[in-house]
Amino acid sequence: MSAPAMKVRPSQMRTMAAASLAISRAGASSVAEVWINATPTIFFPYPFHADNHQRLNAAPLTSRGAAMLCEDLKDAGRNVEALTPVLTELLRDDVHRERMRQLLRQSRPE
Repeated sequence: MSAPAMKVRPSQMRTMAAASLAISRAGASSVAEVWINATPTIFFPYPFHADNHQRLNAAPLTSRGAAMLCEDLKDAGRNVEALTPVLTELLRDDVHRERMRQLLRQSRPE
């Protein structure tokens, strides 16, 4: 079976790997990129998919504490209010982010 490959520039991977924290949707490619780079992440699943599959994409990481999940409230102001305390806490807590990074590394698929 063959499938087209998506080119990822090395600079993109280095940037993700160097990030202290990311905020990301939870599409399959985004979750994989976070996982392979062990980047502590707050996932913000796209709220308009009928099956909520982005929440399911993030579940292997969020269930282990390797990532966090914030609900998209479909309103920019409410999203800022909900995300600010979570983001502030993680940015101030180096130990928590490092633990997330370790959990991401330990749980990578072989």
